[in-house]
Amino acid sequence: MMRKCSTKFFKYAEGPVQMKGDGRTLSSSSLSLTTMSAGRMKVHCLSGYISNLYLCEYPDLKRMLLLDTGMGRDVDRVEFFINNVLHPDTTSSSTASADSTPKKKPFDTQLKTVVSTHCHVDHMGAAWGYRERGIPVAVADRYEEYFKGIGGKTQQGIEAVLATFVAHRLGRKVEYPFCPLSVPEGAELDPRLRLKDGSHVPGFEDWVAVACPGHTCHMNMLFHPESHILYAADFFVANNKQKKEFRAPVPIDVDYAYTHSLERLRNLSVRYVLLAHGGIIDCQEAGGWEAILDDVASHRNSQENDNWTMRLIRNTLTGYTSEPSTFDRSRLPSLPLPKAADQPAHISRSKL
Repeated sequence: MMRKCSTKFFKYAEGPVQMKGDGRTLSSSSLSLTTMSAGRMKVHCLSGYISNLYLCEYPDLKRMLLLDTGMGRDVDRVEFFINNVLHPDTTSSSTASADSTPKKKPFDTQLKTVVSTHCHVDHMGAAWGYRERGIPVAVADRYEEYFKGIGGKTQQGIEAVLATFVAHRLGRKVEYPFCPLSVPEGAELDPRLRLKDGSHVPGFEDWVAVACPGHTCHMNMLFHPESHILYAADFFVANNKQKKEFRAPVPIDVDYAYTHSLERLRNLSVRYVLLAHGGIIDCQEAGGWEAILDDVASHRNSQENDNWTMRLIRNTLTGYTSEPSTFDRSRLPSLPLPKAADQPAHISRSKL
């Protein structure tokens, strides 16, 4: 049972996820289910700095998987949530052993893998923080091509500034938005940490990578076939969650690749979609998976009617990375999509 708690830096408030505020108060919602392969699983949706973070907890196995890193200090938010909200008993002084050596806390012992779906700063900005704690970070294959050369570094610098603008609109206190521009250590050596279309997440084989180029050339989603849950990152965003409006993100690096990915996703059976910007979406409540994709496509066709701010961002503040110029149609994913379970696990939703 989770409860209200606080530390010097963060506090937790019960209730559904709230993304507005100074960033010190965390909130969460969750999906709970029991799988055939791994027993109980809870997917916690947390309020990160500028995006939702998704922590997959396997209580029976005492293992956790994080879907996308968030920005730099989101490492501290995830650590706070695991140690102080999920496992509040581990914060007491009684966790020290007889020889006064502090025991490792659940963040260090149970968080086994972090996945970065693509290299935008709110999805990979904290990779270095997890690496420093010895937690492996799995990345999309050819991930590093995005920030090669002066163009790539310029693009990431601009994204950091844009992230600060988004944080300001959310009422966040300023946090350092820049991050080391490198592939997480180990990913360039261990092929298991390079996720391609159809790859299983190391240590969490119940999650499968689905390549979806377009937003970036290397982006992945993550699909859980047993439950029909899809982590879509920000392949699309909830423009107005209450009105159930969905639209493509900014930028779209390769237009035809985005269209290909969007149409390919129609063949996937999805019950819940997890959005980095929009939270947990019940597809049935939103009119169905097909209706969501139709809405994304419809908004793309009407982009010429965007306000001047969106046009400025799309046309002036993106397009510096050279990665799209190296992308061609031979890289469009063509493998069969993961087969969803015929009888998906029952899912209960809570707002804690």
